[in-house]
Amino acid sequence: FEIMYLGSLYMVERDGRVWRAGSPEEDVPFNDRTIIVQYICEASGLPPRGSWLSFLQLPDGSHHYVPFQTDATGPLAKTFGARPERFDEAAQAFGGQPLDMGDRSYIIPALPKIPLAVVLWEKDEEFPAKSVILFDSVSPTHLTTATLWVLGVELAHKMIRHRDEDAGRKR
Repeated sequence: FEIMYLGSLYMVERDGRVWRAGSPEEDVPFNDRTIIVQYICEASGLPPRGSWLSFLQLPDGSHHYVPFQTDATGPLAKTFGARPERFDEAAQAFGGQPLDMGDRSYIIPALPKIPLAVVLWEKDEEFPAKSVILFDSVSPTHLTTATLWVLGVELAHKMIRHRDEDAGRKR
């Protein structure tokens, strides 16, 4: 199988072996492999609806909402709230297309039928930075809430890592 995942093409064999196209020896992290294989096995096939759910609105999302803020949206706000141009660069690196929400936002095609919306409100004199990750309302038909949690956290970590790697290249 071939599948796009967070802006990169991956290959998947029937036995579950996953590698990034063009890099068969490169180790794919466990979370990424698991998300890809679960998506291939569980996706319903329904197309995105273009309506958004917060993590709290996902089935049983309330059980993982605070950790999602701690591990995904909080770090995004802290990292990009005062440097929104870096947010733009990181989102675009994962195939993000501009969206009209918050101060800055992007739709990122996480998986073929699961877009995520990443929204940033910039830090100012009155308010701290804030970020949210929204899930297309069809997402629960493709993956469990626990896997969607991992997907959102992985996107946040990859965007932050991209910012760090990009900053290192510019020095």
